[in-house]
Parts: sequence; structure tokens; C-alpha cells
Amino acid sequence: MIEHNDLAKEKCEPSSSEIAPMTLPEAMKLLQNLHEAWSINAIGRIERAFLTRDFLSSLDLGVVIGRIAQEAQYFPDLVIQNGILRVEIWSRPLNGLSRADFVLAAKIDAALGRNL
Repeated sequence: MIEHNDLAKEKCEPSSSEIAPMTLPEAMKLLQNLHEAWSINAIGRIERAFLTRDFLSSLDLGVVIGRIAQEAQYFPDLVIQNGILRVEIWSRPLNGLSRADFVLAAKIDAALGRNL
């Protein structure tokens, strides 16, 4: 198994539409390296909901995750709500998952701490 910190140290390599998306067993194996709050949703994307105190806390957390994404040059979808920030990651060119999606999630985990 890959150590969480090792995955977070990798570069988010952009996906090419010329390669196939990751299979569900491959994705489930990498998912084990992330915080337990991450999951694969019904449409095959990794997601996590962060509970916050209020809307401004969700917004602040979105800015932190946005900076992580900007540094990685790999961008998730963020849904900011009152008391919840939802993060969804997938490789758009593949319309599925790639290793880079898990690398970004691991970078988010590493920056925020695994207990968040």
C-alpha cells in the first residue's frame, strides 16, 4: 500500500483522453490511502464533505483548498454551503478517475490534517 504522505508528494499529472479511466478496483485501492471521509460517488468521482461552523467557514475552507488546487494546477469542484463544503474530484478528459485525482485529495488531506 502507498503511504498517504507519499501520494501527497506526487505531482498531479493531467490526464489525456487517449488513456482509459481507472477501474473501480484500482480506484478503491487508492481510496484506502485517503482520509476515511473520502468516497467514490454514484457517478464515479471521489468526494468529501467537510462540516464547518457556518457559511463563512465553508468559504474560508474553500479558499484554502483552492490554493492547494492552484499550486497543484489541478482543480476540483467545490460547493460552498452554510456549514458544509463539498469537494468533488475527477479527471474531466477521461470522464472518470485517474491517479492525479487521488494525489490532489491526498494533498488536501496533508494540508488540512487527517483529523479534519
